[in-house]
Amino acid sequence: MSQLSNMQNRPMAVKARTWTKVDYDVSAILTQCKEESGLSYRDIEARTGINYVRVRDICLAQHGTPTLAEYLAICDGFRLDPVNTLRSILADTPLLDDEQASDDAPLTADEIMTLAANTDPNRDTEAETPRD
Repeated sequence: MSQLSNMQNRPMAVKARTWTKVDYDVSAILTQCKEESGLSYRDIEARTGINYVRVRDICLAQHGTPTLAEYLAICDGFRLDPVNTLRSILADTPLLDDEQASDDAPLTADEIMTLAANTDPNRDTEAETPRD
């Protein structure tokens, strides 16, 4: 929770980010967790540290895409393993070419994060965002 509150003081990206299938999948996971738990947006705010309006926006897949910090807060708040959850998301989202996909070795967490970072259509915008 404290990591997310530290990020709230940072400037937001100037250019809007485009929602990808991975972003929509994170939205679907949060929506499913909300429905299964019966929690309100405010209850989820208390559990994750994400403002209830932002929780609603992620559930409705509107405004900015979910950030990595929000994804981790969602996983933590609902006791989901972030690596296994991301693996299940990526299992439905082919990001590798055929030669790489034929490798039977499972991806490590570092490989998944590198792969996600290198295929993120918003990476240039996020790289240009000033850091405090």
